Amino acid sequence: MKESNDFPIKVDINLKSVQNNGGLLPEVMEFFTNGEMSPTERMGKKGWKLSYKDSGLTGFPGSMSELICINGNYARMVRTGDVTQNITMERDKRTNCDYNTEYGNLSLGVFAHTIQDNLSDKGGDIYLHYTIDSNGSFIGENQIYLKVTPSKNGTNTKKKQ
Repeated sequence: MKESNDFPIKVDINLKSVQNNGGLLPEVMEFFTNGEMSPTERMGKKGWKLSYKDSGLTGFPGSMSELICINGNYARMVRTGDVTQNITMERDKRTNCDYNTEYGNLSLGVFAHTIQDNLSDKGGDIYLHYTIDSNGSFIGENQIYLKVTPSKNGTNTKKKQ
């Protein structure tokens, strides 16, 4: 691993999101962005923190997103800006999370089916599969795939063709 003064690492992120809210076809979004990655720790277990600026492609222009993954058992997604969210996931558990919008605040249940990551200071992959409910009523099923590579240049966010 690199020395602590070598962090954060500039990275390129390919993010693909698949959402199914009970419709016939899932909604798929894929985009590329750049961000930063640094080591983190939770309860003595080591992991990685990714952070990147959201864009109009995500529906949250001007917001910042942070994703923490620890040992394939824990993930936390935090978004700050006009919409804030704090989603904590623990594999095979249901957690309660906050989602705040300009229209009001929601408390959601999140059940993490799969949390996988193989991140290192050379990048790697993350896969999250979870369902969301409100008061026990199904809202949707989400899958997020991220491929993280050390940045070769400081390119801006761009949509995959």
